[in-house]
Amino acid sequence: MDAVHNGLRPAIPTAVRRCRDELGLNFPVTFVVYVGLGCGAGWATDFRGAPAVLLGVENAAELGWKDPTTLVALVEHEVAHLLHDRWRHRAGKGRIADHRGPWWQLYVEGFATRCERSLGDIGLHHSTGPKEDWLAWCTENRSRLAALFVRSAHSPRRIRRFFGSWYPMDGHIETGYFLGSEVVREWESTYELREIARWGPDRVRRRAQSLLKHWATA
Repeated sequence: MDAVHNGLRPAIPTAVRRCRDELGLNFPVTFVVYVGLGCGAGWATDFRGAPAVLLGVENAAELGWKDPTTLVALVEHEVAHLLHDRWRHRAGKGRIADHRGPWWQLYVEGFATRCERSLGDIGLHHSTGPKEDWLAWCTENRSRLAALFVRSAHSPRRIRRFFGSWYPMDGHIETGYFLGSEVVREWESTYELREIARWGPDRVRRRAQSLLKHWATA
């Protein structure tokens, strides 16, 4: 936990600078570094009425997320959630938390992971081992992951395997973050990222479901 805490000190300003320069972050963010009960290494929320990122050092330590690139990527991911929420709110499209469901979760986490990946794939933090191995495995198994997600989307319990760090799949955790980022990246071939940020739940579900079904049979 000391290593994570010490690593977050330079990681936070580095991530903020990168998000400002590359993603257009233009509002202040409060960072709260705390020790909790393993319920999340990063959380984008509000704190005292302002946009904030909560960073749980005990969960990050448990997952082995303590090297500089991983911690920067963790912070970037959470800041990307705040950006997504702000872009929607400013466009009069509501807040991220206004909607629920597996397709919406795939979209929201995929959006933040896509932003994270756009700032440098090497810093991806969704892994308990080498980042290159996680990305390579997910890429190789994209069709399989797509098919599993489509079959699991009707069950909140089954969808956990894609997002929780407690549910590894062949030794790899949080594969839904990769799958969602691939969906958003595919959409970016036609739409601007800020336009995608404003989509509603029905459009997200229809387009994501169609794309994953296509990948599953490719």
